[in-house]
Amino acid sequence: MCVFPCAAALKEKFAAQGQQQAFGQLSHGEQAAALASADTQVFAELSALNKAYKAKHGFIFIICASGKSAPEMLEAIKARISNSPYAELGAAAREQMKITQLRLEKLLAGNSSSSSSSTSSSSSSS
Repeated sequence: MCVFPCAAALKEKFAAQGQQQAFGQLSHGEQAAALASADTQVFAELSALNKAYKAKHGFIFIICASGKSAPEMLEAIKARISNSPYAELGAAAREQMKITQLRLEKLLAGNSSSSSSSTSSSSSSS
């Protein structure tokens, strides 16, 4: 069962368009600031806390990483790991909504630019 069906629907949309890696590319782009700002110690702390988080809550730590540095994400997981599983499920859902909104905006921006170019070319031919 998919807890966040919008993310699954986006993944299916990309796959249907023959862009199986597009979903992963979106994720990588969203995490670029974190990847660029992390050192070995921060990655080690994030890794350890991610394991502890999953063990406690039963699901992975989720955060809208867009524009966040690795130290910011480290502070976020430190702040959220002590939440109750119930409270954390709500926090994770809110973060997933942010991620889904960003991805939908990117998807729609791509569609509107291609449809506007086809509209302008069809109107110039009439």
